[in-house]
Amino acid sequence: MSNNDYLANILREQTLSTTELNALRQLREQIQQQLSVLQGGPRFYYGGSFGKKTMIKALYDLDLVMYWPHTATYSISGIYQAVGDVLKKHEACKF
Repeated sequence: MSNNDYLANILREQTLSTTELNALRQLREQIQQQLSVLQGGPRFYYGGSFGKKTMIKALYDLDLVMYWPHTATYSISGIYQAVGDVLKKHEACKF
């Protein structure tokens, strides 16, 4: 077995199932819906290994990136506080 074959086999074994990927997508939708109440109309993107399509089954998490337009009136600490308040209210995130 070549080095490439060996690596390809390991990567195949570390591929998340469709069910696992769908669960992550549903979690993103849930969090996005909860945070959509925030002022400024933030946009949501996948970040990290999910966004780069390099996620492995052995160890992964879901990184979501939110962008606010430059016209948003939130400060950085205001964004942090507002997001945290909404997630705590919905228990989507444990601090």
